[in-house]
Amino acid sequence: MSSVKLNSGMNIANLQVIRCLGSGSYGDVYLCRNPDGDEFAVKIEEIMKRQLDVEISVYEKLAEVLPTNFCSFFSSGHTEVCSSDGRHLLIKYLVISVVGRSLAKLLLDCNSQFSSGTAIGVSIQLLDAIYVLHDLGFVHCDIKMENMAIGQSDSERRRLYLFDFGHAHNAVAYSRKIDIEPWFYITIRMFYGQIGQRSLDEILPQCPSELHEIYSHIKELKLHQRPDYDRIKRILRTAKGRFEQQQQHRKACPRRWWPCLMSAGTHVAFALVAHSYHVANQQQRKACPRRWWTCLISAGTHVAFALVAHSHHVAAVTSRDYVPS
Repeated sequence: MSSVKLNSGMNIANLQVIRCLGSGSYGDVYLCRNPDGDEFAVKIEEIMKRQLDVEISVYEKLAEVLPTNFCSFFSSGHTEVCSSDGRHLLIKYLVISVVGRSLAKLLLDCNSQFSSGTAIGVSIQLLDAIYVLHDLGFVHCDIKMENMAIGQSDSERRRLYLFDFGHAHNAVAYSRKIDIEPWFYITIRMFYGQIGQRSLDEILPQCPSELHEIYSHIKELKLHQRPDYDRIKRILRTAKGRFEQQQQHRKACPRRWWPCLMSAGTHVAFALVAHSYHVANQQQRKACPRRWWTCLISAGTHVAFALVAHSHHVAAVTSRDYVPS
């Protein structure tokens, strides 16, 4: 944790601190604004530490190829700041673009599970980012949902950004599996929600066959072998196409989804009719209750259950994804 703490209104070079966005293992990130009103994310670190140097070198390499799934790099350098406790300290800083909500928070908003299409879309974008990083000669070494976020503006909210390269290492010395294995785990997590302490071997029997194929490829990778990124993406796109076909078939042929042969709204309508019939014949049932032994639940109870089912149906239909589908 950084010992350099800055208050709102202080300056980092020509940027004014607005607020702290977050704290990492080696430095803090601040939302800052330049004299023109443009906002940036500024990461700072004490001058004697070295992690920010690694991150700056990664962003300098990324700036040469301008990939889509990474923050824009603006500048870096050294400057003197006055910390919140009154000390004057020399720090290093990195200025990059601001991102929106993290993937971890978005998944939590969606009850810890994305739709199949969204999960695959996010997975492919993350794999693209990992591929670019590996191709530049780096291994991230800290792939997790907290280090990914969507863009801040409306036009960027379907784009995923990978960041926080303080633990990055040279890809020659480290296996690319260090990034691919957590990527696959995140993919499973987006599909199936909370995994808990279960291993992948326990979860995979419930997974689509395409994910089995990807897992087999990852397990077979040697220490310094390059993953077949294109093959993995083809498998994911095949799975996405199959899911989309299944969804279209459900809409065209709902009878396949027995016992839900009717929509929840139709169940409500039929239950209300049944309830009217129930009221009209109440006296008859009292006269001979044994004739109604098959009706174990009253029509009124059926109406209540149908209304609950209808509310769940409406909630499911109107729910929206936050990230790319």
